Amino acid sequence: MFIISASKEKSRWVSGIFKEEENALQFINSIPEDLKEYQQLIKLENLEYPFYIKEKNGFEFVNKDEVIRIFDDIEVSQDEKIVYFNIYTIKTDYQPKKPGTDYMGILSHDHITNDFLEWYKKEGIDFLIRRGIF
Repeated sequence: MFIISASKEKSRWVSGIFKEEENALQFINSIPEDLKEYQQLIKLENLEYPFYIKEKNGFEFVNKDEVIRIFDDIEVSQDEKIVYFNIYTIKTDYQPKKPGTDYMGILSHDHITNDFLEWYKKEGIDFLIRRGIF
């Protein structure tokens, strides 16, 4: 899997996700020069669709088993407003309409909160299936 990750000042985003290296390289070539300096190509071995992006102070790319482990290991906070992290479900290649920019909001994602965890602990995998995560 080929991920194009970007970082500018305090902002971080994923600019593109591609199964094939050729497609990733073509996409990088389409990024405007003023945005290219912020982009980084990452090659991830042994990662297939679907996979997941855990976003909290950066990105972690994980598979289904790792998502379950992450959810199971969360210690629930008393702070009802806490967002532990965001989880993005990636099922196909992704690229924004404007190459190199942050359009991650269009990706299927969930904000992992106490309410989310409460449903997960009650229903387990069935909840994740219903949410479209699995």
